[in-house]
Amino acid sequence: MLIVSPYFVPGKDGVAFFGERRREGVNVAVLTNSLAATDVWLVHAGYMKYRRPLLDEGVRLFELRPEAAGATKARASRVGSSAPSRASLHGKTFVFDRKSVFIGSVNLDPRSLEQNTEVGVVVSSPALAEEVARLFDYWASPDLSYEVTRGKNGGLQWTGGFTNEPKAGLWRPLGREILLSLAHRLVNLAETYAPLTPAAPGDRATTTDDVPPAKASDSTPSSSPRSSAASRS
Repeated sequence: MLIVSPYFVPGKDGVAFFGERRREGVNVAVLTNSLAATDVWLVHAGYMKYRRPLLDEGVRLFELRPEAAGATKARASRVGSSAPSRASLHGKTFVFDRKSVFIGSVNLDPRSLEQNTEVGVVVSSPALAEEVARLFDYWASPDLSYEVTRGKNGGLQWTGGFTNEPKAGLWRPLGREILLSLAHRLVNLAETYAPLTPAAPGDRATTTDDVPPAKASDSTPSSSPRSSAASRS
């Protein structure tokens, strides 16, 4: 099973699902954006706490390098994103048993699965599935992506010997934590004032379960050399 999802936040149910597939003997590999490549830091904060559990289940994780596409064009920023352009994933594809493939707009994250209106097609075609799998292998190669693995001390490490978010610089990790902290404050305010506002029938209250922990971090300090981040297309 090959998964390409720019915004990948599987949640506990997703981790359990992939764990079940692994115990059935299915190889599972995921390609998503690295912190240096993503255009929405807050989504990466939701993803990062699931890296260890996924790896422990035997899932292989690949994160796109920011220089993968050699991008140079500027791109408008939005809340939780960066203005400079970098290489970043956008396509969403899933390959099953190298016999069928899904191509569409669905990310494996709560917003895409529960709130958005998405579209996609499932094609039963070994030839197409093999071609998409070939492209996955290309973009997941060491020149274009970092593979995330467990280090000797139980922490995380990335291709090239990095033990911290590679090429993310100072502002991306800091910005991710600031946005995460603000999100928690907003959710706490909503919970405080929710009892004062009658909910409409069928409304679902927002809770802190919808926001990843503010201090979550699965990286350890790095002494590895760090390179400057490249542009994004």
